[in-house]
Amino acid sequence: MLCGKIAWFTEPHNADGTLKLDEKNKNEALRTRPLLGLVMMSGFTKTGEGKWTKGRIYNPEDGQIYRSKLEVKDDNTLDVSGCVLVFCKAQTWTRVK
Repeated sequence: MLCGKIAWFTEPHNADGTLKLDEKNKNEALRTRPLLGLVMMSGFTKTGEGKWTKGRIYNPEDGQIYRSKLEVKDDNTLDVSGCVLVFCKAQTWTRVK
């Protein structure tokens, strides 16, 4: 199983210096947890060299959980795709240097 958490992002703090929180979570009890350190990827099963499927990605920008798959393209690039019902979106994530 593969999972992933938010280890870093460009602006983890609000203008007042407080950590950004999971404010858009559908579960009101989870809206006070910080985004930094949040597990956002879970349940992935390896299906081949650099390929993972049957995972879930939580998007804190909209509070949605998406069925997902991952494919490692090289040491710095990851193709990520996710779906809700029949609506899918793909992104390429690049390692920050």
